[in-house]
Amino acid sequence: MTQVTMDRDLAEDLVNSKLRIIVGEIDKILQKWNYKSIQGFLSDSRSGKIRDAEDDAIVIRNLMDDKEELLEIKKNW
Repeated sequence: MTQVTMDRDLAEDLVNSKLRIIVGEIDKILQKWNYKSIQGFLSDSRSGKIRDAEDDAIVIRNLMDDKEELLEIKKNW
């Protein structure tokens, strides 16, 4: 991993902005399919209850991974 020196406030602003974008994208996908729960959406997508939702389920999984990574960074400050 590459390390850079950066103002802490700027780094926090960037991480928080990215987290807001991720949450917004997840919300858009859930609204598209009329779901409130990520787990419910992923479960129904996996079981085939929602047709043609596989791509959005993959996107949500990737966004959740990104979110967890950013939250881990914040936790270690």
